[in-house]
Amino acid sequence: MRSAMRAWNGPAAGITVLLALIGGCAGLGSYPFELPYVEQDACPFECCTYGEWTASAPLYVTGTPDVDATVLREVAPGETFTALGGSVYVLEPGTAVVREGRNRFAAGEHLWVFSYVGEGVWNVWYEGNLVEVPMLQDPAAKGDPEQPAVVLEKPPRTRWWVEIQDEDGNHGWILMDPRDLRVTGADACE
Repeated sequence: MRSAMRAWNGPAAGITVLLALIGGCAGLGSYPFELPYVEQDACPFECCTYGEWTASAPLYVTGTPDVDATVLREVAPGETFTALGGSVYVLEPGTAVVREGRNRFAAGEHLWVFSYVGEGVWNVWYEGNLVEVPMLQDPAAKGDPEQPAVVLEKPPRTRWWVEIQDEDGNHGWILMDPRDLRVTGADACE
C-alpha cells in the first residue's frame, strides 16, 4: 500500500514541505529541544475546532501519525467522521526577531517559532517553555504598543495530524493542512 505522504499529493501538500529551513538562526545556536517537537491537543488556526467533520475531498487514514505509515483506507468526499483531537509536529522551528523590546523581551532577541495559534499569535520557545506571542508578518507594520514588536523571519515547518473515528468506531490519523482543510466542520468561524 502507499504511504500517507505519497497519497497526499494535492495542491495543499506544500504546507508539509514548506521552505526547507537551514540550520539555526543567528543568536540562537543549537536547539534546546528535541525534534520533532509534538504540540499535543493543538488546533493550528483561528476558530479551529474538533468534532463532527465531513470530507470535501479524499482523505487518507493511517494507523499512526507518520507520513511513512501505510494508508488503511480513504475517506470519501461527503463522508462524515469525528475528529477527536490533533497534534502539531514541529519538524523545524521557524525564527523571529524582537524589533522593539517590551515586557520580558529585549530588542534584537531571536526566538524559535513553533506553531500558529490564530489571530496573529504564534507559539514561541522562551526560557524553556512555549509561550504565545503576537507576531507581525510585515516588518514595517506597527503592533500593539503594549506588546513587543516581534517579526516573523521564517515560518516553522510543521505537520498537523488529526485523530479520527469513523461511524463504525474505527480509529486512525489523517494529515491535514490548515490552509486547505478539505473538510467542513473544522472551522467554527464558517
